[in-house]
Amino acid sequence: MKTKLLTICLLLFTPQVFAEEGIRGSMTPAEVSTWNDIEKLKETNSCKECDFYYGDLSNLDLRNADLKGSTFNNTNLKKTNLSGADLSDCKFEQNNLLDVNFTSANLNRAEFHTKVMLMGANFTKANLEDTNFEEQSLDRADFREANLKGANLKGANLKGANLSNLNLYNTDLSFADLSSANLSKSDLTKVYLRGANFSNATLQSTIFHSSNIINVDFTNADLSGANFSMATITKSNFSGANLSAANFVKAIIYETNFNNADLSAANLKETNLKKINNAILCGTKTRLGIINSGCKEK
Repeated sequence: MKTKLLTICLLLFTPQVFAEEGIRGSMTPAEVSTWNDIEKLKETNSCKECDFYYGDLSNLDLRNADLKGSTFNNTNLKKTNLSGADLSDCKFEQNNLLDVNFTSANLNRAEFHTKVMLMGANFTKANLEDTNFEEQSLDRADFREANLKGANLKGANLKGANLSNLNLYNTDLSFADLSSANLSKSDLTKVYLRGANFSNATLQSTIFHSSNIINVDFTNADLSGANFSMATITKSNFSGANLSAANFVKAIIYETNFNNADLSAANLKETNLKKINNAILCGTKTRLGIINSGCKEK
């Protein structure tokens, strides 16, 4: 009788155990470690300083997971829900992060390195302070109400991204592609913008106070009501841009192209502006008074 019961138990439970052992037996030590970390994460929703090397976490619901200090190398996170997760000090390299939900996640000091795909990622209300996104693909990403203070976005692809109403103080956006992006009402105070592309971007009431703007392309951008007070603008291109009611008080502007730009009602008081070829200066305030050049007949 005892022998029969033992046989039945072995038949019921052994296949799963043997299957798992068989899978693990074919793995390298690094893969076994990843397997164990993933199983721990699934069971406890927590795995601090874990290594998900070549792991598959795609489509998982990891809301509010504690993953602080973990490493994601060649990890598949496509469409994973990481909303509210603690991802501070995490490192991401060569990952698939397409359409990942990072809503309200903490990514403070996180680092995104080589070939990370972040197109369409949702960073709404996320903490991205001091996060490194250098040269990453972030087109169509949603950053509404996120904290990007001190973030590194140098050379990042942010085409069509939503960066409106954000605090981007002291952020590095040099050589970033922000064409057709929305940065309306965002604060870019003291932001470094060398070589950035804002062509066709929406920048209504955006603050560029004291920013360093060198070789920046603002072609056909909507900069109505933008604040460039005390900014340093060198060899940049505002051709065709809407700069109506923009504030350039005490800005230093050198060799910059305003060809066919609309500077109607802009404030250029105490501004050194040397090149404004064919610009529309209707109701524009300058050190010499109000200029009414190019005003349209009513």
